[in-house]
Amino acid sequence: MSFRQMFGFSLDRSAGSTNLKDVALPGYGLIFLNHLVGEFDSCTASAPIDQDAYSRAESLKKAYLSGSPPVTWGDLYAFERDIVRLTTGQELKERLWSVEKRYLAIGTSADYAEHEKNLPLALATANDEHIRARIDALLRELYRLYTVTACRESMCNRASRIVTRIMLFFLAMLFIPQAINDFKDGFSDLHITTILAVLSAGAVGGFVSAQRRVQGVSNRGESMLDLIELSTLTGTLLAPITGAVFAGVLFMMFTGTLISGGGLFPTIATPKDAVSGGMVLDVFSKGTGPAAGLDWAKLLVWSFVAGFAERFVPDALDRLVSRSERKEA
Repeated sequence: MSFRQMFGFSLDRSAGSTNLKDVALPGYGLIFLNHLVGEFDSCTASAPIDQDAYSRAESLKKAYLSGSPPVTWGDLYAFERDIVRLTTGQELKERLWSVEKRYLAIGTSADYAEHEKNLPLALATANDEHIRARIDALLRELYRLYTVTACRESMCNRASRIVTRIMLFFLAMLFIPQAINDFKDGFSDLHITTILAVLSAGAVGGFVSAQRRVQGVSNRGESMLDLIELSTLTGTLLAPITGAVFAGVLFMMFTGTLISGGGLFPTIATPKDAVSGGMVLDVFSKGTGPAAGLDWAKLLVWSFVAGFAERFVPDALDRLVSRSERKEA
C-alpha cells in the first residue's frame, strides 16, 4: 500500500475535484479570513487603485461566503496580497510592520536579518511599490510556512491514528485465539502464555516508538524536507508488527542462551526431556517461560525494548553472526 493510498493524500485540483482537505483552511484559518474580509470591506472604494486586485478579492470573498469551492491556504494568501495592492501611504507602512511581526513569530530572526542586510529598505524614503515588494516577499514565505505546517500537522495526526489502529488490530489478532481457548475451557483457567505476553510487549514498544517518530518530525527548517520525511513513514506505520517480531526473536535468543549473563537478562526455563520425533510446539510454548518472577519483569522490559529500539535485535543478530564467523575462521 502506497503512502498516497494509505493516507488519502491528494492535491488534485482538476475540475470537479473536492479532495482538498490537506490544504483547505481549518477553522482558525477561516476566522482569520473573516477578519481580512472585514478589512477588505472597510477599504473598498468607488475607484480602487488596482481594479484587478479588487476584482480578484471580491471574487474570493463571494466564494468564501458561498462556502463552495473550499477556500485553501493559497486563496487566503492571494486575498491578503490583493488587500496589500489596495493599500497605500502610511497604512501600507503600518501593514509592513504587522506582517514583519507575524513572520518573526514563526520564522527565524536570523534569516530576516540577513535579508534586511542584503536588501535594506529605508521606510522613510521608500515608495509604495518598494514597500509592497517587501510585504509580498514576507507574505510568500509566511503562507508557505502556514500551509506546510498545517499540512504537516494533519499528516502527523493521520499517521498517529493509523499506527494506533494497526496496533489494536494486531493485538486483537494475538488475543483472539487465546480468548477462544479460554472460552472452550469455560474461562475456568484464565492465563496468558509467555509468547503472547512477549509479542504484546514488543508491539506496544513498536507503537510507542512509531508515535514518537511521527510526532518528532520537526516544525522548523525546510518544510518540503519535513513533508518528504512524513511521506516515507509507511514502514513506521507497521512498527507494532515489526516490534512484536523482534520481541519474539529476542525471546528465542534468551531461551537458547544466545544472550545471557550479568543478571541483566532473564533466565528462561524450558522443557529439557528428549521427545521421540521432536518436541511438539504446543509443549514448548506452554512449558517455556521465565524461571522466576524477577525474570518475568526482565523479559517484559526487554520485549518492550526490542520493539521500541528497532536496531537492538538486528544489531544483536549481526554480532551473533560475526562471532560465529570468527569461530569458524
